[in-house]
Amino acid sequence: MPLTTHYVPTTSHHYRYSTTISAVNSAIIKLSKQTTVNKVYRGVSGFGLPKILTTKNEHNVIGGVEFAFLSTTLDRDVAMK
Repeated sequence: MPLTTHYVPTTSHHYRYSTTISAVNSAIIKLSKQTTVNKVYRGVSGFGLPKILTTKNEHNVIGGVEFAFLSTTLDRDVAMK
């Protein structure tokens, strides 16, 4: 009996790239355990931050999320220049 491979067409696109997505997700989780939380500074001239970014929320967190790459530094003096 010859060895054959059976192809079963799928009607759903739900399972596309599931292995890749799983591998990327696993890598992100593993890498996130290697990172440390640090206070970072960003130089902003001409205005201050809105109050929502400087007061703690109901989860006791201060800050925000940037939707793009952001240049920051760990050195406050560099950001104040």
